[in-house]
Amino acid sequence: MDPLIVNLFGVTRVHPPVPQPSRHPQPPRKVAELLGYLVMGGRRSYERAELADHFWSDQDAPRARRCLSTAVWRLRQILEPKGVPPGSYLSTENAEMVGFNWASAHLIDAAELEAVLDATLSIPAEHLTQTEAQGLEDGLALCTGDFLAGVLDTWALRERDRLAARQLDGMAHLLRHKLHTGQYQAALALGARILERDPLREDVHRDMMHLNLRTGQRSRAIQQYHACRALLRQELAIDPAPETERAYKTLCNGTSQDPGTAPEKAMDQAMDRLHRALEELDRARALVEQLTRQQPPPV
Repeated sequence: MDPLIVNLFGVTRVHPPVPQPSRHPQPPRKVAELLGYLVMGGRRSYERAELADHFWSDQDAPRARRCLSTAVWRLRQILEPKGVPPGSYLSTENAEMVGFNWASAHLIDAAELEAVLDATLSIPAEHLTQTEAQGLEDGLALCTGDFLAGVLDTWALRERDRLAARQLDGMAHLLRHKLHTGQYQAALALGARILERDPLREDVHRDMMHLNLRTGQRSRAIQQYHACRALLRQELAIDPAPETERAYKTLCNGTSQDPGTAPEKAMDQAMDRLHRALEELDRARALVEQLTRQQPPPV
């Protein structure tokens, strides 16, 4: 029998191990939320009273219990349709407990991503083997959308944010592996995707500076620094970290690692002076506007 496949990223879908008239059944919202809760809350079973209170806290206890029983019944119909033995994926041996059968053959995208990240993020990016890096890339490819998209309960929103942050950490780890192994264009593409979702990732801005320098794009590396500094000041009212400033000084000094030619270096220096002049102009303009507002009105 084929494994059960559950997609919790994007639209929740369940692919049972036996052919069904509906190829990709989409559980009702509350049933999808219950499934996500069972598989992402740790490998344990839950008391029915706990689940009923969690999902139907606005109902009295007897009605909440009936709602849970209905949701569990519907979930079983989806996970264990005709041809799949009861208990294969949904464990209810104890009348008061409900849980996912982790001993079954299954592939749950969110759980798979967590396992891959746990295995690879603890290894320095430069020490990842080709197999480990490919596993990380395959795991990240499972993220086709938000976790339990459309579910707005507090626990789901919190889990969505946590998984999104871990996904970005995994992407940054893979970026650094590709930087180390000379896959510069792929690393640049990863960096752009990360910064599109989280522009305040200073570590990724710094990686992009290094990548642009290594690909002979010193001007872009300098622009990356200035964009990073402007964002940090605007959004967090802080300056770049010392590591970022050191990387910028390396760019300005033109070390032996710099692949640029003399004319390119002159252009880069001119671009840097232009950026600084524009920033000074912005500060002067803001000061003039402030002083103008403080002037007394004409008599």
